[in-house]
Amino acid sequence: WCLCTTDAALHAGSAVRCRPLTVRCCAARTAEFFAATRADLDMLTVLTVNGLVGELGNDYGFNNNRATAHYDISNEQREDLRSSLAAETCITLKAVAEGQVVGFVRIRPVRESDPCSERGESLVLDNLVVDEKARRQGIAARLVEEVEARLQHGESKELTLWVDEDNVQARAFYQSAGWFEDGLVGATRYRLDWWKGGVVEECKRVTMRRRLL
Repeated sequence: WCLCTTDAALHAGSAVRCRPLTVRCCAARTAEFFAATRADLDMLTVLTVNGLVGELGNDYGFNNNRATAHYDISNEQREDLRSSLAAETCITLKAVAEGQVVGFVRIRPVRESDPCSERGESLVLDNLVVDEKARRQGIAARLVEEVEARLQHGESKELTLWVDEDNVQARAFYQSAGWFEDGLVGATRYRLDWWKGGVVEECKRVTMRRRLL
């Protein structure tokens, strides 16, 4: 369940296979929350790619287009996460249950390419991902609460995110957490097609904001 994602375009690179995760069910009260480090890069990449396009699995047979697209997006997301973990201006918070990373949230500064680039006081919630087997346990809500608590005494006054217009579940989740919708923007999203491999399609995204108290 990838509640908030950035656009994913294909870039060439060495292949990185996203392996399936083995996660036991856990409640938010049993999870612990820590700042992610470079040692978490592989796990964060797996969670991100599985949330974006799902696991590759072993059923693609001779369909190299699909496999290649999956490897390419894995490499792209890995490099993006690596940059974030090294940047002092980004916050990446992980949820750990029974010794395993089961989710994470990432906060970054506004970029010039963002629709809200004129809002200097805003930060962007760029990614919120929870492993499928650990969902519906309150972990996503706790991740958002924990990262907001860490931002309370900073200079930023607002958080912004974008979520696909047709992702009704995610929109309801954020609204229940105090976020409000603030218009639609055009965007593109990435999906895996069984025969074509990677496909980029146009979509609409809802801008959502939350004031930091």
